Amino acid sequence: MDDHALCSFCRFIYLLAIREKRRRAYQKKMTWLQGFVSGIILSLFVALLSPIGQYITHNYITPEYFNTVIEYSVTNDIMTRTKANDYFNINNYMWQSAFGALGFGVVTAAIVAFFTRKK
Repeated sequence: MDDHALCSFCRFIYLLAIREKRRRAYQKKMTWLQGFVSGIILSLFVALLSPIGQYITHNYITPEYFNTVIEYSVTNDIMTRTKANDYFNINNYMWQSAFGALGFGVVTAAIVAFFTRKK
């Protein structure tokens, strides 16, 4: 799945979650702020789980990823070995995934809340 398709899929999930929240918690009426807060809560949940996903991915699914990408970066003169080692490691990726999910989630929550509000 490419990045664009993944982003579209994530936005679709946010849409479904906020619509369901509107239906169940707000009796089919929801302000933008209520939808946004619901999206923020979802974003926090996703941000907390994303480091676990990175851990599983890099330790069990693709354990050679970091070694491979470091070698590629050094061989193709993209980065020095020191910079590549500093950038391509599990701790850095866990932090990036958590903050990326939070940032993406806040923006997505604002947009989706706008389209799902109902008076």
